[in-house]
Amino acid sequence: MGLGAAALGALGTTALTQPRPAEASGRSTVVVWVWQFDRDGLPNQIRADLSRGGMGIALKTHDGTTWMSKWDTDGNAVTGPQQVSRLASYFAEWHVPFHAWCVIEGLDPQREAEMCAEVIDAGAQSLYLDLEKTDGKNYWQGSPQSALEFGFRLRSLQPNAKLILAPDARPWNNEPLPMAELTSFCNAIAPQAYWRTFDSPANYKRLWQHGYPVDHVNPELMALVSRDAFAQYGLPLEPIGQGNADPSDWDRFITASGQHAFETVSVWRYGTTTTEAFEYLVSEARTRMPVPQPVVVEAPAPAIVARPSWVSSRDRGWQGKRRRMAVAGD
Repeated sequence: MGLGAAALGALGTTALTQPRPAEASGRSTVVVWVWQFDRDGLPNQIRADLSRGGMGIALKTHDGTTWMSKWDTDGNAVTGPQQVSRLASYFAEWHVPFHAWCVIEGLDPQREAEMCAEVIDAGAQSLYLDLEKTDGKNYWQGSPQSALEFGFRLRSLQPNAKLILAPDARPWNNEPLPMAELTSFCNAIAPQAYWRTFDSPANYKRLWQHGYPVDHVNPELMALVSRDAFAQYGLPLEPIGQGNADPSDWDRFITASGQHAFETVSVWRYGTTTTEAFEYLVSEARTRMPVPQPVVVEAPAPAIVARPSWVSSRDRGWQGKRRRMAVAGD
């Protein structure tokens, strides 16, 4: 993005060389996603920009059962829970709410759940679970049963965590995925609603087939498609918008999100967000989106065992044994 102070090196250096802001900016309603430090920008640069904008960060911590340091060559990349804790504290020093995200695969649901629990223990206020259909060797490759095993294990370790499922907003890409099983233990859904990325003839055709006769993909359409695709699950919607877009697009996206009563929005991603869009979000988005309030949601009792071999793909598992639980917002 090219915003903020120049990169000054590793965390230990930047913590000493940059002045701290005078006061906390309050709870964030806009979260900016970060993929890799070596692609998006160094932590001090990101922290300064997000703190100025009163925004939170959603940092990628792992893929399946592999920490991000395998791919991110920057020395601050996540190597495990200790580094997550260090980064969470680093961003908290400047009042930047720290959230995390990971890609779930379903190949080793027990270990994937344990790693997610470790990230939450290390300081993530919430965890986004990136869900995408497999391309043959990446993304979700599990079954409905492994989705339930993942959820049972994660909820047994983290009964009070805020878990946000982040699927592709295009409905046909979710048809082969175990949406019912995965949403059964999540608190919200964050549809990936990328109007520029999805603006193609191939998507026009599929949208027509799903009841949207369009020849152009725009912010309002993606907000509508997100609502229609995921309202059936009864969870708050927190869509992810396109960072490399114009401020006018973001104005339209946030207006449409408000009309559909979406909880908040987030931005994919820091390294590709235009300066103009970022400045728009700083100046206007926070005043137009509602501040998330604590929500009462359905969640499993922590005593449920981690090996639900008796649960079929048609049974949402703990629906008969769940309890009411208050879950804090951002």
